[in-house]
Amino acid sequence: ADEMTTEIIIGDATSHMKNEISVGEERLIVMSPYVTGDIVQDILGDRDPENCEIYTLFSVELFARGGSSIAALARLAREGYALYELPGLHAKLILGVDQCLMIGSQNLTLHGRTGKEATVVVRDPKLVAAAEVRLEEWLQERRPISLEMISDMKQVLLPLERMFENLRVTVTQTEDHLREQEEMREQERERARLEAERQAAEQLRLLREEEERRRIENVERWQHEEDVEIDEELLDEWDAEESEEEFSDLDEEETFFSEEHLARVMNSVEEGFRAGMEALERERRHQEFLQAIRKIELQTRRVHTVVREIYSQNWGSSSHTYSLVRTRNRSLTSWQLPDESLELERLHRYLCLIEHTGKLGWARVGKERITYVWQRVNRADFSFWANEVPCRAVLTAVWDNYVPGAPNLQVILTPHRGGGTVVINSWFSPPSLRFIEFTPEPDNSWYSSDMAGICDWAKDNTENLEQEVTKALLTPFLYKERLLGVQA
Repeated sequence: ADEMTTEIIIGDATSHMKNEISVGEERLIVMSPYVTGDIVQDILGDRDPENCEIYTLFSVELFARGGSSIAALARLAREGYALYELPGLHAKLILGVDQCLMIGSQNLTLHGRTGKEATVVVRDPKLVAAAEVRLEEWLQERRPISLEMISDMKQVLLPLERMFENLRVTVTQTEDHLREQEEMREQERERARLEAERQAAEQLRLLREEEERRRIENVERWQHEEDVEIDEELLDEWDAEESEEEFSDLDEEETFFSEEHLARVMNSVEEGFRAGMEALERERRHQEFLQAIRKIELQTRRVHTVVREIYSQNWGSSSHTYSLVRTRNRSLTSWQLPDESLELERLHRYLCLIEHTGKLGWARVGKERITYVWQRVNRADFSFWANEVPCRAVLTAVWDNYVPGAPNLQVILTPHRGGGTVVINSWFSPPSLRFIEFTPEPDNSWYSSDMAGICDWAKDNTENLEQEVTKALLTPFLYKERLLGVQA
């Protein structure tokens, strides 16, 4: 199609649609998943309803939530337009046979007139005819919408519309609450940044005052030792170039504005600022984790347990261990979700989390107790190629000196042929995983140079690798040999 037969419309295209197809006797096909108001009648203008076919979606959920209007369809049906349900319809188009094709993103709704929409108008007869042929394949699935169907739909919608309206209010309030939370976090980050800058400026001011004091002491000491009279102007010229030779016998280490001293000061300030920002980021992750846990708690039934010390006798010797034991007649392998019952595999290992910190491990789950939790998983099936080097991944929970909100998982990438590792510090908060820091740790072997390339590969493929690690995290497994692990 050339410039004369194709036109692109940015924004509301209803007036263009009306100009193109409001008159004529040719067959007209209109497709819009959603229909509200009198937009269709306005576009079709003086068109004979008998030559117009209108295709849309027809479902209780769609009308109840207000996406489409059953009243608008009722008006079209009473005016004599042929209405059809076309399952799975997503296209928005108008095709005038032997006339034009308009296709774009705009639904024939009141909201569609105010959105950011784009429409292409094609007037090339060959392209219009080709589109008509392809659309005929879709039309084989159409189902007529009668006035009786519309009447039945109206009856069932009355109570549902009120329910959806209440839900819409709740959703709007929730979205407002989430935006307010993010604004508060942003304000907190800004306050932390300003406070760090203030502290840095204050520290620099104090250090400069200290330097001035030491400078004056040095001058006074030098004056006393050399019995030289020094006036106030000489003090002011202390740092001037012409005074450098006169006071060259001063120890450079005592001069505050030495490059080394300033570098140490700035490094200290920067380290303090970074530490403050890292603490804020840990707190943000911890709060997100607590919110995710609260959502899970709302969807599952709790099982109450206690920690008990278990003694056993074996050939004259005794031993003891600790177990997390159910307190009521409920199985630890049977869990009730809102829409289903979930049965766990007995004595398999499942990912578990401490709900108020985010510390994780792999627990061996029995019907009545959980006795062992393990820190490290090396799955034989978790292998891949990184930068053309075959690697395996080992998952290790962070247990030592763990701080809530800090990385709770390390993903350790190790080439099969050796050379070192790449350690990825990660944060898992149900149901997603996020990589935080990538650190190559080469050894002194022949292939140690591979580590930088593998690290770059992991950074470039972060999204896919996070998905694979999440799958490995959440997939239960059974150790092939003895079921050992740390006591619960």
